[in-house]
Amino acid sequence: MRTLFFFIQKELLQVFRNKAMLPLMFVMPIIQLLILSHVATNEVKELRLSLRDMDHSTLSTRLVNKMTASGYFLFEPAKEGLPDPARLQGEREIRRSLDADQTDLILSIPEDFEQNLRLGRPTELQLLVNAINSMKAGVATTYAS
Repeated sequence: MRTLFFFIQKELLQVFRNKAMLPLMFVMPIIQLLILSHVATNEVKELRLSLRDMDHSTLSTRLVNKMTASGYFLFEPAKEGLPDPARLQGEREIRRSLDADQTDLILSIPEDFEQNLRLGRPTELQLLVNAINSMKAGVATTYAS
């Protein structure tokens, strides 16, 4: 403990002897804090959304339009040899889209989605998230919810 005390005392003497060292010790961390607080962000924009709409109703179209209007989600054109992300049909196309890293989220709307909602029946949407980038996947799930 005594050694630590002498070490701290020696370092403080060095700092106060060299007048240029004092501003560096206080100014540099403040500058770093200001710069990094503006640069580092958890916001993710332009998440690639794919859709499997088995209902093809006006309500499902409105839901998708609302999601893409938020600015967080977008449909990208299909890459060569891959399914169109705006119209995924089956499990195989979903798997290919995820494996090729073509999409970040897949929204699956079941058949009779609009009809079930209008009749007051419970209905579920399925959201598949590409979790290659776990931070992006977590933020995407939050945005979609």
